[in-house]
Amino acid sequence: MIAMTLLSSQLGLMIVIRTLRSWHGKSLLSKDTLAKIGVIYFAFLFFVLLIFATSSKASVLLLAPALGLILGERLLFYRCRKKLYQSLFPFIEAMVLRMKIGQGFRTAYGESLNSLEDSFSRKKLEEMYQSVVFSQQNDSLTGHGLGFLDQCCQEFRKVDRQGHLAIERLENLKRRLKIETHFRRKSGQVLAQVHLQGLLLALIYLLLLAFVTFQFGLKAHWKWVSFSAVLFLFGGLWLFYLGRGMRWRL
Repeated sequence: MIAMTLLSSQLGLMIVIRTLRSWHGKSLLSKDTLAKIGVIYFAFLFFVLLIFATSSKASVLLLAPALGLILGERLLFYRCRKKLYQSLFPFIEAMVLRMKIGQGFRTAYGESLNSLEDSFSRKKLEEMYQSVVFSQQNDSLTGHGLGFLDQCCQEFRKVDRQGHLAIERLENLKRRLKIETHFRRKSGQVLAQVHLQGLLLALIYLLLLAFVTFQFGLKAHWKWVSFSAVLFLFGGLWLFYLGRGMRWRL
């Protein structure tokens, strides 16, 4: 039992470290916040190993926070991405107003960037500015699920290189983004129902797993628990595959 507890602690620690690194790479949270989360988890890990080292409950207690962070990463990223998408409209409008009074594109971009309050949006738009100005880098911004930024980046490059019709290009970009926002809102209502059903099923499974572990012990029923975990994982992957295969049309 102690060996299983140590294995669970190492697995949970690896998941937490990898998740926090991913959060840092995506600029989801500040370094101070990530450090606080790490300290809290290490304190929790020490407490569980001290109190429940020889208990079958330790594995569940050690892995639950790590799995919670994985789920929290998706939720936090979707929230930050939504804020970024919403920030593009006032950002482009501010650039257009500054360019109408005679400022150049790069000057208008920089001053509009300084007016943003959301740190995640400012970070991503700064990366876009570097990609626009230093086009030889030409790094894609889709690596973290931000494909709409590539579309904006291409238009900004055209505005930066071709001074004529710059304001018209930005106005067209803003209009196109509004159309996509309306479509995302409609399709998001459908996807939200699917995600909610999936989260409820996952929550029910985890609650049943916790009940079986605390009431009857994991060691006595590990075969049934392993079989159910395989079925649950297979069902989750199958739903993920179906979701990736969906195609929406404007």
